[in-house]
Amino acid sequence: MAASQRNIFVVALSDYQRRLLERLPRSGDYAFHELLPQDRLRGVSDFHVGALLEQARQRLRAFDGPVHGVTTFIDFPALELSALLAADIGLPGPGLESLLGCSHKYWSRCLQRQAVPEHVPPFAAFDPFDPNAAEDLEKDLGYPFWIKPVNAFRSHLGYRIDNRSELEARLPELRAGIERLAEPFARFLGLADLPAEISALPAHTCLAEGMIGGRQATLEGYVYRGAPRVYAVVDSVTEANRVSFARYQYPSALPARVQERMREVAERAVTATGLDNAPFNAELYWDPDSDRIWLLEINPRISESHCELLEKVDGASHQQVAIDLAEGRRPDPPHRKGAWPMAAKFFVRAFRDSTVARLPDPERVREVEGKVPGTTVELRVRPDEQLHDLQDQDSYSYELAWVWVGGEGTEDLLARYRRVKALLGIEMADHQEIS
Repeated sequence: MAASQRNIFVVALSDYQRRLLERLPRSGDYAFHELLPQDRLRGVSDFHVGALLEQARQRLRAFDGPVHGVTTFIDFPALELSALLAADIGLPGPGLESLLGCSHKYWSRCLQRQAVPEHVPPFAAFDPFDPNAAEDLEKDLGYPFWIKPVNAFRSHLGYRIDNRSELEARLPELRAGIERLAEPFARFLGLADLPAEISALPAHTCLAEGMIGGRQATLEGYVYRGAPRVYAVVDSVTEANRVSFARYQYPSALPARVQERMREVAERAVTATGLDNAPFNAELYWDPDSDRIWLLEINPRISESHCELLEKVDGASHQQVAIDLAEGRRPDPPHRKGAWPMAAKFFVRAFRDSTVARLPDPERVREVEGKVPGTTVELRVRPDEQLHDLQDQDSYSYELAWVWVGGEGTEDLLARYRRVKALLGIEMADHQEIS
């Protein structure tokens, strides 16, 4: 490490993230250090918040040199941990309350309703263990609606509910799986100064909300010294089930006027949370039939999935945005300086439980990347793995691999992806067709 390099600690730094960091135009300015291994925070059955915090604090105390920033590129619990650790040593970063005001789905909806009420669907908090939950939700919302825990990601334990029988079938699944995330999330809530109506809710509280839809996009932005700014809009294209993502594509194909309206909604909503000195991504819908904008959620972090998209199109991963904010600097992300006019992240998915029967080895993956320029592949399963054993999946499919592709346009991206998928040759034991 050169004496002039800045020391940046990243909670749950993965090998993939490090490779992207090393390709940043200013990568030589930094030394990047892992702060907690990602396998302690992803794909685990239990999150021991106190032990994780203490381990990270010991690592920072033992470091022989100045610490210039603490950040992360993933969500719970890395997001909350990084904010607490930065505050411990007086480094810039968002307050814990503002993070929770985004990531606690019910609290966030309450704040959104104050700031952008016309863009928020009807919603209600409920206790999945309450024997009257189904009857109350029928009266409060009416069918159809979505249910999900107040702390969840990748649509984990999220379900569309169309009638009473579906609700009664899904509530036991919520009860069985909710404690894994609810209890550690409650530990962070206990460290924050919460409004009385939020602190009174049980740890396993869930959110029900009315249906919204249309063409979905995610806005990447940041808040610096109280001023929000959106710098990228990425389209989110779903599979036929309208839940599981087929791909993220950048730049957005939405009309410019729609993107501008989305930006205004996102910036008003994120301001209401009090988030500051932090990146964010906001997920919204545009319903072309009604010309209405709907706000789905605000995540107080960059989207890791979008890093290579921005790198390919704009010239740098927006990891640089998170690093700048962690050091207390205003970010200045590049625009349209990349090697490709368009890029996408594709999800290779299975839609039924099965066993992984055929998977390329690492050498074959590298061969495929070489045959299709502008491609990166990350496998998400192991040979002979049972799909039902995978953690943190949505409720309707299983992720087998991620494929990032650069191209000249949408049709070129789709053609390149089809070639990559065929070359990888992933197969399931039941011979189901994968997306």
